[in-house]
Amino acid sequence: MAESVTPQNSDTGRAPGTRRDTARLRSGRESQRDTGRIQADSAANFRVAVFAPRLDLDGITLYTRTLLRALRERHDTVMLVSPGGALADSLDDAWDARFEMDDAEHLGFFGWRRLKEALTEFEPDVLHSVCPDANVAAVRAADHFQIPLAVSVHGIKPNELPQPQDRKYDAYVACDQSVRERLLNDCRLDRDRTTLISDCAFPERNPDDRRILDPRKRQV
Repeated sequence: MAESVTPQNSDTGRAPGTRRDTARLRSGRESQRDTGRIQADSAANFRVAVFAPRLDLDGITLYTRTLLRALRERHDTVMLVSPGGALADSLDDAWDARFEMDDAEHLGFFGWRRLKEALTEFEPDVLHSVCPDANVAAVRAADHFQIPLAVSVHGIKPNELPQPQDRKYDAYVACDQSVRERLLNDCRLDRDRTTLISDCAFPERNPDDRRILDPRKRQV
């Protein structure tokens, strides 16, 4: 399948001809240690490009869908960058713009040119790679556009963790405390560049209060 860009919503949230507000962003990447950060006092909504691997039946795809929906619930504008996959259709309502590529790890000259054009049109404020496996296009885009890049880390196996003293990302999001400890102790990452997802649940549908409150469910 050739790379394609599919805008789902033509409303960008900005007047025609205007550019995104960059006053709340500090341009730069890890080569300048204190740049590429989103200022904490900003309550504005962001334009986020999310990079994901192939959308198959696995936990990463479920995480991707949860992340996209959470971003849109807080009224951020989201672009999904990933190959297709068996569950690609299940994410159709979770993004505002879509860039589909053949392979997340091998972009190619023409694929990179199309991705640059798509990101230039979308004008993201932040990039987020849902796992290190989707990092090739994300890191290249972050270096080219000089905007912040975050990555989610889900496991503690050697192939699931970044290299020691890694500098490809501006922020590392750990899925639990054990992963964050490995990022700090084994990978020797700076504490201010790592964060932890708080314990939470994102149900696919509203819970049935009657079943939850049924006293028979609480019997031991």
